[in-house]
Amino acid sequence: MTARRHIPLFLIASVPPLTRVLSFPPGRFRHGAAVTISLAGTAAILGLVYTRGEGLKTGVRADLYPAGALAPLMEIAAVRRDPGPVRVFSLHKWGGFLEWNLPQTFKVFIDGRQLVYGPRLFVDYYKILEDTPETSDLLEKYRPDVFVLDYGSKLGRRLAGGEKETALVHWDDSCLVYVNRKRFPEYVRKHGYRAYNPESGATGSLPAVLAELGKAAAAESPGHARTHALTASLLMTHERFSEADREATAAIRLAPRNPSVLLVGFDAALAVHDLGRASELAHRALRADPGSCAVLLAGVRLASAENRTADAEKAVTAAIRAGEAWREKRRTTDPALGDAYRLKAGLLSAAGNAPGAADSLRTAGNAYFDLGRTADAMECYEAGLKFAPGDARLLHNRGTVSMATGRIPEALADFTRALAREPSNVRMHVSLGVALWKAGRKASARAAWARALELDPTNADALAYLTQAK
Repeated sequence: MTARRHIPLFLIASVPPLTRVLSFPPGRFRHGAAVTISLAGTAAILGLVYTRGEGLKTGVRADLYPAGALAPLMEIAAVRRDPGPVRVFSLHKWGGFLEWNLPQTFKVFIDGRQLVYGPRLFVDYYKILEDTPETSDLLEKYRPDVFVLDYGSKLGRRLAGGEKETALVHWDDSCLVYVNRKRFPEYVRKHGYRAYNPESGATGSLPAVLAELGKAAAAESPGHARTHALTASLLMTHERFSEADREATAAIRLAPRNPSVLLVGFDAALAVHDLGRASELAHRALRADPGSCAVLLAGVRLASAENRTADAEKAVTAAIRAGEAWREKRRTTDPALGDAYRLKAGLLSAAGNAPGAADSLRTAGNAYFDLGRTADAMECYEAGLKFAPGDARLLHNRGTVSMATGRIPEALADFTRALAREPSNVRMHVSLGVALWKAGRKASARAAWARALELDPTNADALAYLTQAK
């Protein structure tokens, strides 16, 4: 009864059986009375649905469907140079919505009719969405003109980095729209975002980025909270705290129960030293999402700001527990887990526990590295080495970041120092071999992998590298 389309079906289906039940046994109730009672019951159910405010609403829930994408898509169709169809790649769950709302000019890649499309197209759909090695060939095969995606998809990150082929032209709280630059050049010049992408961040000067965020707030996504929240976060990184607080307040007004928006407001309130408002927002976020690592971290920061060390220690333990539970359940790293371990390191350092601080910083760096945040990971490893100079695990992990970012000489130096402290560490021998190979020292690389197999004959990585190197 919370879905509008079910209400008429319920009315049609419920009256006959209710009347039959209320008319039994014969003679107990008059037929007219039974009908009246069943209709009154139906009316009561409809009244309940209406007072709940969900089932009888008209329109589309913006948090479930990309309603904001419809206007730009229609404009794209109007300005296209050739008369051919506009091919749209969107999420499978959005395909039916787009099919229903767009004219026949558009050809949606896939929707909920699995039996019609068959398994082959679904396989290709997921390969494209997950940005697999086959994605480039599949995009060339299907040649989509427009992409309507949600936040955080692997394909979205690919498109955000593919500036020469695609351009972001619309974004709001629910979706992002990318278009083919070559097919819609005029539209891209008018609507394209060049200085800012809500997924990858700023790529231009602060004035240009603020101008594009203002454009989104005024034209692309009016009434949405994300634009104001992102503007607030950007302003805080440039220490423009009063302006950030105003933008955060606007975001909260639009999304008063959204935990991520409330946390942006919390950050802004702390920045302007309004601890009372920060406390209020932290509690509101906790009520909205009580099991979130990021929300629990707000409690850590608030307790630290108010010099409640014991409360901060309890809160950071709870935050880490929540982040680890997320990782165990979803097999991915909680985006806030690195921050949690980093805050724990600060508390341990203040208490004089240098080894514990170093260990927490190493764990924080690992979480950041899993998320692709190599700069944050490097900061953590280097800070950890200040507490524990020469720690083999920190050296190895710092070398791993260096190798991932193309700094091979630094990686070789760290791996060599780490092995000097732990000469029997198989993983470090494998990493050293990879760095040597990248440096062109292939014989030395083979020797490093061979040494790893001497220490552990079952090591799959060393065996695979050595096999490929022959």
